[in-house]
Amino acid sequence: MSRFTQLFSFVALVALSSSSFLLAQDGAMTELYGEGVHRYNCGDYQGADQMLSQVVDSGSQDPRALYFRGLAREMLAHGSGEADFQVAARMEAEGKRVVNVGQALARVQGRQRASIEQYRREARVAFQLEQAHQAEIRRKTIPQPTEVAPVDPAEAASSDPFSGDGMRSEEAVELPTTDAPAPSEPSALDAPAAPAADTSNPFGDEPASSEPAAPAPADNPFGDVPADAGDSPFGPATTETPAIEAPAAEPNPFGTDPAPAPASDDDNPFGF
Repeated sequence: MSRFTQLFSFVALVALSSSSFLLAQDGAMTELYGEGVHRYNCGDYQGADQMLSQVVDSGSQDPRALYFRGLAREMLAHGSGEADFQVAARMEAEGKRVVNVGQALARVQGRQRASIEQYRREARVAFQLEQAHQAEIRRKTIPQPTEVAPVDPAEAASSDPFSGDGMRSEEAVELPTTDAPAPSEPSALDAPAAPAADTSNPFGDEPASSEPAAPAPADNPFGDVPADAGDSPFGPATTETPAIEAPAAEPNPFGTDPAPAPASDDDNPFGF
C-alpha cells in the first residue's frame, strides 16, 4: 500500500510539474509576443523580428506571432513576409488555438492588411474543401450492406424439405373432393300418418258461440235482498221534497200604517 501511495504521489508530482512548466512557458511566450508587438509599433522592426521568432520557434500555435513577424519582415525587406502570412492564415483556419486575430490587427491598415485578409479568406476556403473531401472519403470507405440476389422458386423448392407438401404458408393445399349423394325418391314409408290439420285455427279448438254464456247481472251485483232502512240509525230515506215556508213579513221601518188595499169594482160603482 505504501509503494502504491508513493507511485501515485510521484505521478501526480510529475503531472503538476509538467503543467506548471507548460503554464510558465506559455506565460513566457505571451510576454515575448507582447514585447515583439510593442517593438513593431515603435518602429523597431529588427527587435520585433527577434522577439517574435523566439515565440514561433518554441512551437507556439498562436497565429498572431506569425502575422506580426511577417509585418516586421515586410518593413525590413519588401516581400519577405508573405510566407508568414500564409502559414498564419492556415493555422488560424485550423483553429488549433482560438484567438481574436481581428482585434490584434486593428491598427494594421493599408496594403499589408489587405494582403493578410486575402490569405485568411483563401485559407478558410481551402480548409473547408479539405474537410468536405475527407468526409466524402470516410463515407465511401464505410462498407455498404450487400444486396441479396433473389432466389429462383424452382431452386428454393428443390432445396426446401417442407415444400411440396403444403407445409409452407404460401403453398396451396388441394382439398379432397366428395360427391354429393343423389336425392332419393319419396317412398310409402315417408307418407304422413295423419291428415294435414286445418291451419285456419292455429289453436285447434271450437269457435266461441255468439250467444252470451250467462244473463246480464242485476243492479245488485251481490244478489242479496237489500237491508231494511228502518234499522239505519240515521232514519229512513225519503224522496219527498220538503215544503218551503214563506218568509216572515219584515216590519215597516217608517212606523206608518200600511196603505189600504185598492177597492174592487163592486165597491166603486162609478168605475174610477
